[in-house]
Amino acid sequence: MSRFLIIIYDSGIDADVTEVLDRPPITGWTKLFDAHGVGGTGRKANDPAWPGLNNVALIALPEEAVQEVKERLRAVQALFTKKPGITIISTPAEVLE
Repeated sequence: MSRFLIIIYDSGIDADVTEVLDRPPITGWTKLFDAHGVGGTGRKANDPAWPGLNNVALIALPEEAVQEVKERLRAVQALFTKKPGITIISTPAEVLE
């Protein structure tokens, strides 16, 4: 069974997240940039009242790889004094050939 991960994260940690995405067991990913939203670290709308933006990474991978990727992303969060937002959503997926 495959899983589809939607990873929403603070755009300021894009380089760190990309390092995670570029390592096995991940074999491919897609990123969307400059997302606005509200979450655990507050509203982000890229304006003076609500500074900041999010990026979104989309990944399909085997179910047994999800825990490893989650741990790597949480390790990225732990690098910072003020924990940047990272939301990981996992759902079943069927990768069509």
